[in-house]
Amino acid sequence: MSEPEKIPLFPLGLVMLPEMHLPLHIFEERYKKLVNNCIEEKSPFGIVYYNGSTLLKHGSTVRVEQILRTYDDGRMDFLGLGVSRFFIKKIYENKPYMEADVCYYDDESDLYDGSIRDLAVEALDQLRKIAVLSGKSFDPKDFESLELKRLSFLLTASDILSIEEKQENLESLSVRTRYERIITAAARHIERITTTMKIQKILGDDQDISHLFN
Repeated sequence: MSEPEKIPLFPLGLVMLPEMHLPLHIFEERYKKLVNNCIEEKSPFGIVYYNGSTLLKHGSTVRVEQILRTYDDGRMDFLGLGVSRFFIKKIYENKPYMEADVCYYDDESDLYDGSIRDLAVEALDQLRKIAVLSGKSFDPKDFESLELKRLSFLLTASDILSIEEKQENLESLSVRTRYERIITAAARHIERITTTMKIQKILGDDQDISHLFN
């Protein structure tokens, strides 16, 4: 891990990942100050998952990539981009918003193992199957040229993984482990869609059974 660095913190009810784009609407005064300071200083802030009672220790820094809209009262819509993963060492609460000493970390050196490329191809194929079953379009060829680590985070950001699985992938130091978790989640999602379609066929198209799987 790196030496500690102090950054502002923005707790949210989601898992932020490197390479992930996130549109945000800022309306609280403390977070208006946080974001405006980061824009002026061209510095990142950190997003960590907060479930209403517990603040997790691992998160990702975010860079303000594009300001989408500003309002007369200081509210703001902007697009953030996940950059680097960190672990919280110490939290400070002497400002309107939290700050923390964080240490940055990265993957272990299994990026260039040929079998990981195979896992990436399998994960993309699983997502293609999900898209077909859902009546959506998804072309794996659009993603195959991406660097393996980057792709693992982009796929983790998809809706097929639970909050817990996304957090596990955020904290994981292994590209291989992330792809294995994505493939497992995709297989579970395919089974769920297939089962739903079978039951729907038996009950008839006018029966809404989606609530049975939520």
